Amino acid sequence: MKPIKLYESLFILYKCNRSNNQLWPVVNSHQNDEGAVKEIAVILTNNIKMESVSFLDEFNGSFFRNIEDAYKARMMEVRQITAPIIKRIKKWKDLEKYRNNIVAHPWRDKGKLAIPDPHFYNIPQTWFDVAVLVDLMNYLWELTKAEFNLELNEALLYVFKLKPPDKESTIKISDVNNDHHKMAEEVDIICKQLNKPYFLKVLHYLESKDN
Repeated sequence: MKPIKLYESLFILYKCNRSNNQLWPVVNSHQNDEGAVKEIAVILTNNIKMESVSFLDEFNGSFFRNIEDAYKARMMEVRQITAPIIKRIKKWKDLEKYRNNIVAHPWRDKGKLAIPDPHFYNIPQTWFDVAVLVDLMNYLWELTKAEFNLELNEALLYVFKLKPPDKESTIKISDVNNDHHKMAEEVDIICKQLNKPYFLKVLHYLESKDN
């Protein structure tokens, strides 16, 4: 019988680490830019923090508690081997709190406004800090992968087989345009009924040659 729970955990850890390694080169290439481009890069660092916490959630959650018994001894050895890495990541004590309050949820902490300033949190602050976080997460993943490399390859095959076949979009641009113009008319009628001085302006999408 296939170790499905192990496969699922390995795939999630793989996904989180891969996302970080796709994001960081984009972020790093724009650290000296100004204005809007740099702001986008800063936003992407939030995604890195989120993926890192998601990795740790899985590593300390299902990978620790739920994988099949036949693999638990090796998993515990990996945890022992990677403990020095985890210790250093945990020095940023507010990573999970920042993910929950600012990145994943709408700037709320138990119902109260959470000020969206990273300086209120003990998290990676500078570009170098984020680079160190990405590197530490890579070390953690590489050691996990070294122990479970065979199972990882099996996990990727297993998950990819679960993926449904690609479907062509059935949405027609002309239908969207007509529906959104109708929506705007409905909104404008309500605005007039409530004596509002504003109305809704919607975009008109152009059809490409492929449609």
